[in-house]
Amino acid sequence: MMTSMTSLKTWLGRTALVGALSIGALSVGATGCGESFNESAGADPIFDADNEPGEPVPSLGEAEQALMAHDVAGARAMYQQRLEVDPSDGEAAAGRAMCDLLLVPGMPEVGRLLTESLGAAEPLAAAEVLYGDEGLLYWASRGARWADDGQYLGIRSLLAPELPWELEELESITRFVEGLNEPGDTLARHLVSIANALGGLDAQLQVAIDDPDFVRFYVPGEVFHDPSLSLTLGRAELATIQAALQVVRAALYAVSAYEHSWTLDGAFGAWRQDVNLDDERYVAGYTPTDYTVSYLDARLFRRVAQPDRLQASRTALRDALSRARDALRMGLTSEVQTTLQWEQPTVENIQRIDELFSALAGALYEPTALPYSEPAVHLNLSSFFEGGRTLPAEVPWMVRTEDPARIDEGMGVSEENFLWKTNPEAIDLVFQQGVVEGVSSEESVNVDLGEGGLGGFIDALAGAYVDAVQDVYFTTR
Repeated sequence: MMTSMTSLKTWLGRTALVGALSIGALSVGATGCGESFNESAGADPIFDADNEPGEPVPSLGEAEQALMAHDVAGARAMYQQRLEVDPSDGEAAAGRAMCDLLLVPGMPEVGRLLTESLGAAEPLAAAEVLYGDEGLLYWASRGARWADDGQYLGIRSLLAPELPWELEELESITRFVEGLNEPGDTLARHLVSIANALGGLDAQLQVAIDDPDFVRFYVPGEVFHDPSLSLTLGRAELATIQAALQVVRAALYAVSAYEHSWTLDGAFGAWRQDVNLDDERYVAGYTPTDYTVSYLDARLFRRVAQPDRLQASRTALRDALSRARDALRMGLTSEVQTTLQWEQPTVENIQRIDELFSALAGALYEPTALPYSEPAVHLNLSSFFEGGRTLPAEVPWMVRTEDPARIDEGMGVSEENFLWKTNPEAIDLVFQQGVVEGVSSEESVNVDLGEGGLGGFIDALAGAYVDAVQDVYFTTR
C-alpha cells in the first residue's frame, strides 16, 4: 500500500507546488491585503477607502504594467476597480485573486501569527520585501545566497532593514526560537484563522472560471524578476490553484486538530547544546538533533483536541479532489495554450488519475475500491476524520538505530553513525490498520495509472515551468 500512498502524496505535493509556483509561493509577507479575502468582488473595504468617484476605470493593460513594475498592491486595486463596475468580469476576478495569492503572507491572520507566536516586531511587507526592486526575488534571481559569503552579503543581511526580526535572530534556528515558549496549541489557533481566510480565494477564482468570456489570464514574469517565469492561466490552471489551496486548508485544519504541548524553544532551543548529566533529559551520546527528534516524537499526534477541525479538513480535501478533477477535465478539452502543457500527458493517463481522485473522494467517507490496484484493495480514510487517528504513548514515531557498517570500519561514534528512521509499527498502527483492506502490511500495492504514472503525468504537465523556476532561483551563477 505504501506505493499507492506515496504516489498520492507525490501528486498532491507536486500539484500544490505547481499552484504555489504559479502564485509566487516564495512569498514571505505583506501588509493590508488580507481583509478582503472573504469579501465579495463588489465589496472591498481596502479599495473603497481610496476610491474617488468618477475616476476612469483602469484597463487590464494598465494592471499588467503595474505587475511588470512589481507593484502588486497597485495592480490589485486596478483589478478591484474593474470588479466594482462589473463583478462578473472574469479577467479582473482572476487578476485580483492572483494578487491576493501573491500577498497572502500579509493578511492580518498571518501577521498575528508572526507577531504573537514567532517573535516578529510587526507584519512583513511583501510588496517590498518580496517583489520590490531589491527584494527577495530580485536577489534570488541573481544568484544571491541566504547567508553571507565572505565579503559578499547574503539575502538575510541585504533585507535585514525590512524584516521584523533583528539580524542576530536570523543567524540560527536556536537563536530564532529563543524565548518562544508559547505552547504549539496557540500557534495552531492561528493556523485555523489562516485556513478560514484562505477559503474566500476559491470563490474569487470561481468567478473567472464561470465567466463564459474568460479565455486566459497572463501574469508577466517580471513580477518574479525574470521574464521566463511568465504565466498563462486558463480555466484548468485556475482550478489547479483552487485544488492546491484546498489541500493547504485541509492540512492546516488537520494539524491544528491535535494537541500541541510542545514549544519552539523546547524543540530547537539552546538547552540541547549542552545537557547536564543530572538533567532528566540527558541521554548519553545524544546530539542536539537527537534531542529535537526525541522531544517532538513524544508530543506530536498523540491526542485529538479539536475533533471539529478534522471535519473541516475532510470537507476541504473533498473540495480539493473535486477541483482537481475539474482541472483534469478542463485540461483535457482545453484548446488554448497555457503554462501547464495539457497536450503532453496521454488521455488514458488523465482518465485514470480522474478515476483515482473519484475513489479517494469516496474513501473519505467509506471503504472504496482503489481503481487499477494490484492486488485489489479497498481504502477507508474515514477514521482520520471521525475522531482522528493517534499513536499510543508507548509507541515511538521514530527509532534511533546504530549503523553497524560504519562502526565496523573503525569509525568513532558520531552523529553520522546514528540514523533516525520511521518506526514500522507506528506506520502500521496509524496508516494501515483499518485503512487499507485486502492486503497485509507487509505487501506492497501498485496502482497502474498509465504511461509514466503520476510522476510522468506531472513532469509532462509542469516539468518545463518547474525547470525554469529551478534555473532562475536555484542555479549557481
